[in-house]
Amino acid sequence: MEVSVVIPCYNIQPFLAECLRSVISQEVGGWEAIVVDDCSTDGGPEEIIAAIGDPRIRLLRHAANRGLAAARNTGFEAAQAPLILPLDGDDILASSFLSKLLSLLESDPSLDCAFADFELFGAGSGIRSMQVEPLGVMTRYQWLPGAGVLMKRDLWIRAGKYNEDRVLRLGNEDWDFWLSAAEAGFRAAHLAEPLYRYRQHARNMSQGLSASDHITRHYLLKHHRAFFMEHGNSRQFLASGYWQAAEVARRHRRVMRSLALGARALTLNGDWPQGRRLLQNNLSMLLPEKLRSSLHSAKGRLSEKDKASENTSSTTQHSHDAAPEKA
Repeated sequence: MEVSVVIPCYNIQPFLAECLRSVISQEVGGWEAIVVDDCSTDGGPEEIIAAIGDPRIRLLRHAANRGLAAARNTGFEAAQAPLILPLDGDDILASSFLSKLLSLLESDPSLDCAFADFELFGAGSGIRSMQVEPLGVMTRYQWLPGAGVLMKRDLWIRAGKYNEDRVLRLGNEDWDFWLSAAEAGFRAAHLAEPLYRYRQHARNMSQGLSASDHITRHYLLKHHRAFFMEHGNSRQFLASGYWQAAEVARRHRRVMRSLALGARALTLNGDWPQGRRLLQNNLSMLLPEKLRSSLHSAKGRLSEKDKASENTSSTTQHSHDAAPEKA
């Protein structure tokens, strides 16, 4: 057996069968799939797995909901192969995913993991590509995906496994794992082919900007302080979390909270242009809809007048410059 595919599962019953069929369709047969049911309330995956009837797929259960990190750890601990792939239960693998990433890892034994591009489908579309970066860049952004990375089991162990702290159930558990891996040291390879199909729907699209991003970033900074001191800008790292949380609050029309979060971000990185935009966007939400529309229309008309004025001035200047000199 070459690969263990670990599939955390929590209330994704409508998508799980398609996910498992994509694993069964892999061009290589040396795999096992471990579905970890994190105490689902939608009926769970047992009937789906039984209907598929593939003995390479087995089911493990949590007696209580423990979160994504714990579900992955349960699957990784039960894995029998030296290579492990975390796969989200609502996503799909291209049939060549395992064969191509296995070939990539086999071509260079010093590699610890490999990942491919993401193809978005469902409520969104497009290609999402991440590139291999120096390890220190991990303090600025997470440059590997969470699911969809084929890794050596040893990397998971050296990184200290997935962090099950409750604060990370708010988000950024994947970033925490890769920061731990960066501290331990690893080598990654990227395959520029969209072989991992990432399903977008209301539940995961809403997590693009996190209302708790500032909270989890404080935790990440504390948990990896030495690494940040060596490689990162701690104040900018925290400020980015506050800006994101402020934007989420604004979208939910929580104006005072948005402004408070934005003010905290300003004290950290002094990004006044961004602060001004946030203030303007929040204040505009306090105005009645008709007044906002009128102001928007007036602004558009002023912009058109300014542009016309600039064009007239430019034409006049051009005519003056081109006029022949008198004898």
